[in-house]
Amino acid sequence: MPALKEDDDKLVFVPEAEAIIPPPGLIQHWQDYWWLFHPEKGLLFYDKKRMAPQANRLESVARDILGRLYPWAEVKQISSVFRRIDPRDYV
Repeated sequence: MPALKEDDDKLVFVPEAEAIIPPPGLIQHWQDYWWLFHPEKGLLFYDKKRMAPQANRLESVARDILGRLYPWAEVKQISSVFRRIDPRDYV
């Protein structure tokens, strides 16, 4: 897969300040993951429907993804990131 541009319509950015606060309801929680992020737009997710996190437990894997797909992004470890989920998304 070729590198994606930061304005690709499949990318979703979530501000870090929003992502670190647990929302009400059912949530998914990532603890101590290395996240790809845009310094001005926030944490990176792929695909608006699936909201696949662009993060990994291993820094080396996150940096590999960064180098191949998101050369304009940065990597950092975040202690907790939350996302509200809907069980119907998994049916």
